[in-house]
Amino acid sequence: MVLIEVLCYFVSKLMRSDQTPDVKIVKQGQLIIRARNLRAAVNFISAKSFRARKNYYSNEGERFITRA
Repeated sequence: MVLIEVLCYFVSKLMRSDQTPDVKIVKQGQLIIRARNLRAAVNFISAKSFRARKNYYSNEGERFITRA
């Protein structure tokens, strides 16, 4: 019985924890999603638009996305 109460305590503690995600990690994740969507839309947008957006994401100054 005590073991169940301890388990319930820790489960409820995990569920109510207010951990804020790291801003840098969230921004990188959103950027990767946007780049993936751009890659998927290559056949639906003009070549000029695709190149402009690709250059934005792989800008030399900020280097959002680099080749691995």
